[in-house]
Amino acid sequence: MAAHEHLNNYLFAEQFENIHKMTVDQALSGKVAKINSTLVTPEEMDEFDKSFSNRKNFVPFAERHAQRLTEGDVPKFLRGYQGNWNTHLVGDETQIAATLRDLTKVVRDNSRPNPSPLYRGAGRSPSEDIGKSKTTPLSFTDDRYVARSFAALGHINKRQIYKANTNMVRGVPLAEIGGIPRTVGRNKRLESEWFVLPESIPEKWPEK
Repeated sequence: MAAHEHLNNYLFAEQFENIHKMTVDQALSGKVAKINSTLVTPEEMDEFDKSFSNRKNFVPFAERHAQRLTEGDVPKFLRGYQGNWNTHLVGDETQIAATLRDLTKVVRDNSRPNPSPLYRGAGRSPSEDIGKSKTTPLSFTDDRYVARSFAALGHINKRQIYKANTNMVRGVPLAEIGGIPRTVGRNKRLESEWFVLPESIPEKWPEK
């Protein structure tokens, strides 16, 4: 599908909704709040907060929401994502949503067709890994030996190397948007990691 068909789809939106029980748009809107796992109105949230806080220290939901919309932190998010800590989507839902908004823009604004082949060592084809809503970006590398290292993790599941030929997908090197350099193997080979847009992944990954 063309990239313009996905302009309102935030990256990681499917995982965000699974964790926070609301959509990224709902979190950004300021019209939905959450008490534990229950979605409520901002007015209900304010009444709840008033019952537990000193009136002098009370801050309305709308004010807190507006502040958190400015606190998106793409580099911090990428460090969590690359660190495999499984915490990159955990935290205040408004702040995480603001980060996904900013991340989606910076990735799409800087993305381009891959100028050389990219590789991914994984247990499922990229067409499956992007998820049902096709909002999950995928990590590729321009170094086949790095992909082979990930494919060698066969004790987890059966993995293989998936190759994206030149100009087959769109993405951006993570180092260009705040990613940290990572290495693999005893020789500390640079991963040369690319963030590939899910909408550029073919509906069916070509067979070898």
